[in-house]
Amino acid sequence: MHRLEKIYWNTIGSVFIIKNDDDTYNSEHKIQQIQLQLTDIAVILTKTEFKALHRALKSFKVNCNCKTCGQSSTIKILKSKTKHAEIVFKVEKKHITALVELLNGAKFNLEMIQVLQDHNIKA
Repeated sequence: MHRLEKIYWNTIGSVFIIKNDDDTYNSEHKIQQIQLQLTDIAVILTKTEFKALHRALKSFKVNCNCKTCGQSSTIKILKSKTKHAEIVFKVEKKHITALVELLNGAKFNLEMIQVLQDHNIKA
């Protein structure tokens, strides 16, 4: 049986780690998959995919720099393709900021979990 353990959340969504209750303590706490839930959708990612998404969002330029509109809160589109699905997010600056903050907090907690595991400390 699998269970979700919430590790971080904010106004735009939540991040969970997927754990298997049938495993022993050491293998149970190895993070294999991460669920990113944004409002009404959820995406299951590996740690590598999560890190790639985090890097991509941190480098995403939010403000429009064109000479014609000059608006800083225009809607942008984030598009993500996987072998199973294609996800398109329509976002504004506040959404990107909240999403980056969500991923930053989740990344910090994932790293903290790893440090605790490496030193055999039960949280």
